Amino acid sequence: MTDNTEQPKQGDAVLGGLQPELSDAAVLGGLQGAQQKYNSTQESLRIVAIKQAVNYGEEGLDLIIKALQDPSSQVQKVAYNFLKDKQSSQVQQAIRQFLQPIEEAFQETLRLSNDHALAYNNRGYARYSLDDLTAAIEDYSQAIAINPNYAWAYCRRGLAYYDLKDLTIAIEDYSQAIAISPNYAVAYYNRALAYYDLKNFTAAREDYSKTIILDPNYANAYYGRGLVNYDLKDFTAATEDYSQAIIFEPNYTSAYYNRALVYSNLKDFTSAIADYTQTIILKPNYANAYYGRGLASHNLKDFTSAIADYSQAIILDPNYTNAYYNRALAYYHLKNFTSAIEDYSKTLILEPNYTNAYYGRQQF
Repeated sequence: MTDNTEQPKQGDAVLGGLQPELSDAAVLGGLQGAQQKYNSTQESLRIVAIKQAVNYGEEGLDLIIKALQDPSSQVQKVAYNFLKDKQSSQVQQAIRQFLQPIEEAFQETLRLSNDHALAYNNRGYARYSLDDLTAAIEDYSQAIAINPNYAWAYCRRGLAYYDLKDLTIAIEDYSQAIAISPNYAVAYYNRALAYYDLKNFTAAREDYSKTIILDPNYANAYYGRGLVNYDLKDFTAATEDYSQAIIFEPNYTSAYYNRALVYSNLKDFTSAIADYTQTIILKPNYANAYYGRGLASHNLKDFTSAIADYSQAIILDPNYTNAYYNRALAYYHLKNFTSAIEDYSKTLILEPNYTNAYYGRQQF
């Protein structure tokens, strides 16, 4: 394998796999097409229908309002977030009806309990579940104003700020929750996530470790610490953490995939292939896993297997530039020069400034 071969990036490890695109080939266009999609039993298609209906004025609004009563909470949430800021009386009435159970629960808690902080906290949680983050923060803040020692409200408000990408304030809220409740494992874990996003890897690793001390079976904490150790180039520690995550959650797809990345960095390509294979078993449409397994086979000079995996990655993601480039290298090693030239050319179509692809094609 030449040094030109691209390796999977750490971003792949964090963001996860590629999603297959929906096919609209057999679906009508325009608003009628959106309505047809909305009648599908597939939740994902109904969400697509809502996003398309936005473009069709009042008729589209009727479909989105209807989606507030969808049996799927995810579909309801998408519809709500499209409608919540619209001022038409029809929309506002629909929103009030949709939120009525939340408001009734809020008023009932106020009536039955002296703990008004709990009522605001619970409504904040309901609003957070709808991705109405600003409203959720207002309720959590009201809960904290009533009860300044409400660690749970600080932690939940931190989550809302985290989702708004206000990481510094999120960390402040998590820290306050920990100050009130020093054994609050979830608060340490959430703060670790925020530190990681700020690339403060030392602080993130400390918080993941504290989480594990408080909750030794917390698979996500081992996984998160594995990510930190990977970024810090401590590959042995990363392998141990991913392995521990897998022990507690045997179907942890991302842990297998990331451990495969670590094994590749350690040049243990046989173990990497085993983990990529397990990833593919758990997530058959994961283009990056096929690509990674192709790289591992390539490094073992099993060019035929490498080509098969690069090809599968390309089927799943037709614009996978590095898969074309590395397949060209594998074809070159097998002296299939015609196919190598085709793949170098496809690489350059997708990424015209790919210098190594120019160099590879010029060899012929």
